[in-house]
Amino acid sequence: MGGAINPVSVRGIRAGIIAGAANNQLSTPELGGVLLDRGILYAPDYVINAGGIIDVYYQQQAETSEAKLDAHVSRIGGTLKRIFEASDLRRMPTNQVADELAEAIFSKGARAAA
Repeated sequence: MGGAINPVSVRGIRAGIIAGAANNQLSTPELGGVLLDRGILYAPDYVINAGGIIDVYYQQQAETSEAKLDAHVSRIGGTLKRIFEASDLRRMPTNQVADELAEAIFSKGARAAA
């Protein structure tokens, strides 16, 4: 359920990790900082759910292989690791690190297309 982590619910979370499948789990981006301060590791939803959109992408390709799909999906774990390590190193909420990474990837793609 989107927005399930909000200023009220965040106070009652006892989990050490949040890795849910709902989109937009945080009702506001600032809650990533609250989770960080509380020592709760947050796996950004659009990162851990990337497998679904990657699968759709490959379904739309004229020529694709299961191996290419599997290789692409298997990179999600490495991406999460990079996000977690950068968050720890920079003491920055994982949602902010993930957003920065996504913006860098999209900017690189936009420059390549220009």
